[in-house]
Amino acid sequence: KFGDHPEVIGFDLYNEPHGYSWDKRAPIAEAAGNMLLASHPDELIIVEGVEIYQGDSHWWGGNLQGVADRPIVLSANNKLVYSPHEYATSVFGQPYFFEPGFDPEVNLPEIFRENWGLIEEDGIAPVLVGEFGSTFASAIDRAWGPVLADYLIENDIDWAFWAWNPNSGDTGGVVEGDWQTPRQAAFEYLLDTLLGEGADGADPPSDGPADD
Repeated sequence: KFGDHPEVIGFDLYNEPHGYSWDKRAPIAEAAGNMLLASHPDELIIVEGVEIYQGDSHWWGGNLQGVADRPIVLSANNKLVYSPHEYATSVFGQPYFFEPGFDPEVNLPEIFRENWGLIEEDGIAPVLVGEFGSTFASAIDRAWGPVLADYLIENDIDWAFWAWNPNSGDTGGVVEGDWQTPRQAAFEYLLDTLLGEGADGADPPSDGPADD
């Protein structure tokens, strides 16, 4: 029983849904969530987005625009958490990154809000950004990281960085290939801001190897 394992706090129902609409996704999530709550009433139900909503494309699992029109309704709504994924160009070159006049500090907060931030900003439900990361190899990605970090802090949005392990090819990890040395770029462009220096015992690196 999950109740015997206090480290289990919830169920992410489906990883990175894509290929079907929010209108089809929502009732499936409700049915699965209510089934789990019936047997595990103390756990959270974590619902990711889709890819496309009314022709507007975002990351797999990252498009939660449909919540504004069709929110998830569970038998216990205080157990509902929405969880988008958000990435930069090392994962995929979303067209908006390359539009003329694109300014990360101006454009990205609105992109975040439109796709998932509105849920937290408007008090609809809690949001957990369940994945985000980058190799930070490009100037765009190095600009993306601090803007995302500031947005999460300003809106008190919870997060989980992808990934700890160094062998995630399109993002890298928190640690280098020795699985011990903190990856400098991950801290410099995201985690320093999110954690604060020394927060939770996670000291940012000072002399670690530079990112490629």
